[in-house]
Amino acid sequence: DEGSFVAPGAALLTLTEPAFTITLFASPTDRAKLRVGQEVVVELAAGDQESPGVIISLDDSASSQGTSERYEGVVETEAELVAVEGAVVTIDVVVDEVVNAVVVPIAAVLTDGPEEKVRVATPDGIVRRTIQIGMLDGAWVEVVDGVSPGEYVILEIDRS
Repeated sequence: DEGSFVAPGAALLTLTEPAFTITLFASPTDRAKLRVGQEVVVELAAGDQESPGVIISLDDSASSQGTSERYEGVVETEAELVAVEGAVVTIDVVVDEVVNAVVVPIAAVLTDGPEEKVRVATPDGIVRRTIQIGMLDGAWVEVVDGVSPGEYVILEIDRS
């Protein structure tokens, strides 16, 4: 109130802004896979909050930090997330997707010069077959050509 005494260092007013901006940082390699309008999932570690979203802007030029370059972008979420200072934000972006793909464990793929091969169990025994691989996802690799659904691929042969 007017004329009241205020102790030195005491807060008179606190302003808060409930809205915040989610900034995406990407390496040059990752930036090549991103585009405006791409769907994302944003996870805010504070309170286990998660929301689908979309990339609404991406820089075309990199900013440098020390010896590394990074690209920035802005992500907009569908749900309202409650900001907590210092909370970790994770943004998952699907950069490529294949539906009904034939996949094999990456451990089953053998490199033979410039070709990739797998061992396939057939009624006549085990045969090595040249394959064409597609996307990699952790321990799995997509087989574009060379193996059909329902065929059995051998991971390892015990020669003892």
